[in-house]
Amino acid sequence: MKINRFIDEIYTAYPFFGYRRIKVWLAGHYGIELDPKTVLKHMQEMGIRAIYPRPSLLKDVEILRPNQVWSVDITYIPIRSSFLYLTAIIDWYSRYVISWEIDDTLDIGFVLETCKNA
Repeated sequence: MKINRFIDEIYTAYPFFGYRRIKVWLAGHYGIELDPKTVLKHMQEMGIRAIYPRPSLLKDVEILRPNQVWSVDITYIPIRSSFLYLTAIIDWYSRYVISWEIDDTLDIGFVLETCKNA
């Protein structure tokens, strides 16, 4: 859908924009007038939301050594007619990317393989 592509372009350039600012951007730059709730619905369907500091799940955990806390990030990279998916395992202590993989399908085996390699 064309609206999703525009929202993705805006979000990629400005990941800190919420649905209200994306709505204004769509109207001002693309001439697309949408209700804010419609933009929010599209963003939810796409699995995106504004990036800003949120309450930390690990706020009471002291990370004192490598391999104590890892996180996984799965993101997509738009290409001409499709997407590539990037999975990365990150060590919170060193902020080092321990393992990463790129695939053209978001198959669970691809994610598990990244975890096994880490």
